[in-house]
Amino acid sequence: MIDLRISQQFARLGLQINDVQYELKQTKPDLEVKQLPAELDLEITNPDLKIDYTPMLESIGLGSFAFVTRTFVDAAKEEYLMNLEKEMQVGDQIGAIENEMSIGDILFKSTEPKEAEIELAAISPIEITYIPATVKPNAELGGVEFNLNYGSISVENFVFPSVKGYLEQEPYLKIEPVGQALDRRK
Repeated sequence: MIDLRISQQFARLGLQINDVQYELKQTKPDLEVKQLPAELDLEITNPDLKIDYTPMLESIGLGSFAFVTRTFVDAAKEEYLMNLEKEMQVGDQIGAIENEMSIGDILFKSTEPKEAEIELAAISPIEITYIPATVKPNAELGGVEFNLNYGSISVENFVFPSVKGYLEQEPYLKIEPVGQALDRRK
């Protein structure tokens, strides 16, 4: 009798799984805040007081060397002209015989001192010049400066994930006859 022997093997599938691969690079965000101080600068000019005594001193006959020299020269010229005028008057009086004055009287009259005259004169005032102090402010406002770096994220060397299927064991079905076709026992 012939028997059939059936043997089978199931297929076995294998999976090759590759996960995703990448390098993640990250630069951190950075915020820098800088405060600028305010600046205040004051430009101050000093007061200036000038007192000029020159006009007052010159009005009473005193003053600088140039003024005194000029005063002496002017006085000498004036005295010369006055003496010249006096001599001319004496000469005119001597020549005027119709007045019937003797030469002695004319000379006596010309040498007699003149009456002193008192004159009131205003003294020139002292010149005072005053420039007040000034303050000029220069202000530069402060503030805040920002320096912002947002940072970044980047992905490098990226490898996509993959799945590959393969046969680890091949399937088969085997049918084979077992036994003899002839029975010899009979």
